[in-house]
Amino acid sequence: MTILEPGEMLPSAEHQLYDYIDQKQISYEQEKMGNISFEYIDEYRRNFMNYVQKLNFCYENYLNSSLETINNSNLFTQLSNETYQEYFKPTKTWYKNDEEKSKEKRKKANDLITPYSSSVLAFNIFEYWRKKNIYIDIVKSLEIENFLYDGRTQMVFERPFKIYEGAGTHPHLDVCFENEGGSVIAIECKYTEPFREYPISKWNNFEKHYLQFEDIKIWKGLGKLRNFAKMKFNKQNTFFDVKQMLCHILGLLQNVDKDKINLVYLYQPSFLDDNHVFEREINEFNNILHECDIRFHSITWKKLLMNLLKNLSNNHLDYLKYNINRYL
Repeated sequence: MTILEPGEMLPSAEHQLYDYIDQKQISYEQEKMGNISFEYIDEYRRNFMNYVQKLNFCYENYLNSSLETINNSNLFTQLSNETYQEYFKPTKTWYKNDEEKSKEKRKKANDLITPYSSSVLAFNIFEYWRKKNIYIDIVKSLEIENFLYDGRTQMVFERPFKIYEGAGTHPHLDVCFENEGGSVIAIECKYTEPFREYPISKWNNFEKHYLQFEDIKIWKGLGKLRNFAKMKFNKQNTFFDVKQMLCHILGLLQNVDKDKINLVYLYQPSFLDDNHVFEREINEFNNILHECDIRFHSITWKKLLMNLLKNLSNNHLDYLKYNINRYL
C-alpha cells in the first residue's frame, strides 16, 4: 500500500486508476449491502496516510476474532481456515524484533479490507475454486497449455520458493497450482501495484544476494538471464517489477524442474496512454525467458474473467456476476 507524505500528491496514473476502482467498489457496495464505509473510500482517494491510520485499529480484531467476523463484503466468499493460515504465515525466516513481525501482520490485515488490494482480488477469483476442489475451469481460463490437470491437482496461496539459505526473504507466489506429476502454475497477481514507484533499495538487496557472485549456482545455465538482470539493475522499468519476477524465477528453478514451470503474470493494464510502456516491459521479460526455455505467460484480469464467462456453466452465475460487476 502506497503511503504518501503530508501534502504529497498521487501520480496521475495511480490517481486515475484508484478513482476508477473507487467508483466500481461504491457501485457494487450500493447494489449489494453497503458494508464498507464510503467515507473511508473517499478519504483514501484524497490521502493514503489518513486511510492507513484509520484502518490500523482493525488489526487486533483480525487477529483475535473468528473467521466470520474477519470476512466482510470485500470478499466474495469467506476464507477457509487453510487459506487464512497461508495468508497470515510469516514471510520471513527471522525478524529484527516483534514490532517488525507485527507490522507485517497488520499490513496483511489491512489489505483484506481495502478495495485496492491484489490479495483480495486473488481471493475473490481463486478461493471459490479451492472450496469446490475443482480447478479444471480456472486453469483452462488462464490459457495454460503445458499443464496436465488431474484429480490430485492442488492450489496454495502465498507459496514460498526458497532460493538459498541466507538470501533474505524467500519469494512468495500469490497462487500456485501443482499436479501429481510436479508441474506448477505459479501466479503473480497485480492490481494497482504496477502504478507505484519501486525503491532502488530493493534492487540493491538483489545485487547483494544474487548478482555480485559470479559462480553462484542459482545462475547455472542462465547467463542470458543474469546479464538481463544486471542490465535492469542499471535501467529500471516503469511498471513491470522485473526484480520481483526474477526472484520468482530463481526460487522456482531451485525447487521445480525447469520444464515443469509455468510462471503467470496476472495484471491490470494502465488506464492511460502509457500502457504501451507496460506492455513493452512485459514482452521484454517474456522474450528473455523464452530464450532461456522458461515458460512465462501474461494475462489480464479482464481476459481471465471473459474466459471464465465463456467456459463456465450457469451453476457459477453468482461468482461470475460478483467479479465481473466489481472488476470490469
